[in-house]
Amino acid sequence: MKRKSALDDVHAQAGKQSHRHFCHGPRRAAGPGLSRLGVDVIEGGFPVSSLGDFEAVKTIAKTVGRQADPPEICGLCRCVKGDIETCGEAVKPAKRPRIHTFIATSDIHWNISSG
Repeated sequence: MKRKSALDDVHAQAGKQSHRHFCHGPRRAAGPGLSRLGVDVIEGGFPVSSLGDFEAVKTIAKTVGRQADPPEICGLCRCVKGDIETCGEAVKPAKRPRIHTFIATSDIHWNISSG
């Protein structure tokens, strides 16, 4: 399938923030379906936040990310060297890995993120 659209699915990562936690098993299971739908980028989680998130992203990268004409497999991380390295390891098995970095903007997030 030729991927031309700009569909970036983040529900696998953002589901963690909802009142109904989108846990790791369903997150990994959603990857093949999202790929069949033609999603260009699957953001599988925040690998540094937990071993479960790391494994979910890595599993998606190893399976969906290794198919013929795969979507980009993305992990979310803060602009912190250790986060970026961990995220890079999680998406590394994918043919098209991507790292999505963010910088905290609120005082509360900034204080937590900067340690």
